[in-house]
Amino acid sequence: MPCRFAVYPVTNAIVRQGASIINRYALFALEAALQSRDKFGGEIAALTTVDAERRAERGVQMLRTKLPCLVSQGGSNQPDLQRRDDRRPARGARAGCKMERAGGRRRGVSKCVVPGSPTIVKRAFAPSPRAERAGLVEAAKQPTEVLMKAILKDQPKLETDLVARRAGSEGNSTL
Repeated sequence: MPCRFAVYPVTNAIVRQGASIINRYALFALEAALQSRDKFGGEIAALTTVDAERRAERGVQMLRTKLPCLVSQGGSNQPDLQRRDDRRPARGARAGCKMERAGGRRRGVSKCVVPGSPTIVKRAFAPSPRAERAGLVEAAKQPTEVLMKAILKDQPKLETDLVARRAGSEGNSTL
C-alpha cells in the first residue's frame, strides 16, 4: 500500500486532499494494536496525542509519550510475577487515558493546524533505507550475552567506549 502525503511547509499542516489519511508508520502501530487485541482481547482507541495517568505509591503520575505508541489497559498483558518484590510495583500500575485531553479539547483548537484535528506536524520525513538488513538472533539460555555479542560484533567501537567508561567509573568509586 503506497503511502503519500504532503506537508504545507509554511504551517506544517498535512495536506489531506488526494493523500492517504494514514501513513505507513501509523499502520505499523495499528497492526501491533490489532495483534495485541486478537491475542489478549480488549478494545482499541485511536489517538493522536497520549496523556495518561497511573497510580503510584505516592499518588498519581502523569505520563506523556511520543507517538506512535501502544497503550494497554486493564491488565490484559500483565506478567505472572513470581517474586513478591516484583509484584509490589505492578499492583499499582494502571494506565488510564484522558480522552478529552487526547482529543485536543483542553489544548484548544487554536493549537491545531486543521480545525478539529489535533495533528501537528513538526517535521515529516521517511527514514532512509539501511544498507544492511536487520539480523536475527537465535534464542538462548543467556539472551543478554548473545545480544551483546551480536551488537558488539557489528559495532566494535562501542565495546571500546563501554570499556573506557567502565574503567573511568571504577576509578571514581568511593566504596
